[in-house]
Amino acid sequence: MTLVIQGRVAPFDRSDPDAVFKGRVFIDPSGTIERVTSGAEAAPSGFAGAPQVDVGDAFVLPGLIDLHNHIGYNTLPLWTEPKQKVAFAHHESWPRAASYQASITWPSKAMIQAAPEALLAHVQLRALVGGTTAMQGWPSANRQFIQVLRNIDDETVGGTDHELILTRR
Repeated sequence: MTLVIQGRVAPFDRSDPDAVFKGRVFIDPSGTIERVTSGAEAAPSGFAGAPQVDVGDAFVLPGLIDLHNHIGYNTLPLWTEPKQKVAFAHHESWPRAASYQASITWPSKAMIQAAPEALLAHVQLRALVGGTTAMQGWPSANRQFIQVLRNIDDETVGGTDHELILTRR
């Protein structure tokens, strides 16, 4: 289903971080953002009868938000415990698995300490290619490096006033 969302659009634009405008976001049937327009620019083809959601003065942030991330692990291959026959019963179980420290913890800590800027650049690029434009779970040690994605742990929203974007259940 196509969908049009209109409101105060805050596009992903590092060249103009204060860019916010009244506009529309056009989402195609696959969930992909087809186009972002300002004002009353013409809709792309295929959106003539699309449902429209007007959020008034609320912000529209085109892109995906990763609400739970551990950046240090995003450079590693998917891990499985070789001797594990059944699924882990709880998320706190796998760090105690025999191969976890050597396969996950130590390599991620080594990468974070040896090349934190390269790790952050790699993780942000992977996320961006997948359509993610904002991420939660940003280590404070990496906040000094170039941020391509929005950091929703510690975001400066317009101007120089420091504001946090809070996530709630």
